[in-house]
Amino acid sequence: PTIFPPFPGLDEQPWRDPPPPAAKALEGCLDAVTRDLERLENADLLHYDSGIVGTGRWSVHPIYFGGERTDRLFWPQLAMEETAAAVRSLDGECTDFPLADVLFSSHAPGTTLTPHCSWDGFRMRLHLGLKVPEGCGIRVGTERRHWQPGRVLTFHDSFEHETWNRGTERRVVLIADCWHPGLTLPEREALLGLTRKFEVRAMLAQLRVPEAMSEPLLVRFAEQERTDVQVRRFWRM
Repeated sequence: PTIFPPFPGLDEQPWRDPPPPAAKALEGCLDAVTRDLERLENADLLHYDSGIVGTGRWSVHPIYFGGERTDRLFWPQLAMEETAAAVRSLDGECTDFPLADVLFSSHAPGTTLTPHCSWDGFRMRLHLGLKVPEGCGIRVGTERRHWQPGRVLTFHDSFEHETWNRGTERRVVLIADCWHPGLTLPEREALLGLTRKFEVRAMLAQLRVPEAMSEPLLVRFAEQERTDVQVRRFWRM
């Protein structure tokens, strides 16, 4: 992790083997996710230039970002209701956690993401393969694996990882984060209380949010802080 230190007592491993129940459950939602993806076929996705794109083009359609339903906020005509409901139904879902993401991720042919790791080890990351041409893969730690349509790869992005699409068609996966299974409920609630405080949440979002999205998100963060159960529990307001 690059911002938060390792959490004491958590089982740290690059790949989550055997897959958690959430992985199988998300695979069972494939039809719903595919219906939403079809609505994005001709949409102008957000070009995500995070500094880790080595070659090609990485485009995304964020559903949850910073603990918010960003699709409803910025692209209401392309709100991914079925996919959002599917992810919210998963055991250990953490869509309210400001460091968690739920998004459709598209790599154009020739796209590579250079080795990188996330800020925290509080989550595990699920990749549901949707459009997977030949020549695509991911390395987490020292092991390389490949997506399969309709199947989920589960790993911890706190470990160094990289991806590539050496094929001739675009690769699309659904990315969904869930809590690290080693975190207890009180620990999860404390992390929500810490990170959903406006000042903390704003700092984390502004480190990675496109400038055009910043102001509406900050307004939403401020509105929600006033009624956020975990923030009021852990902070003096």
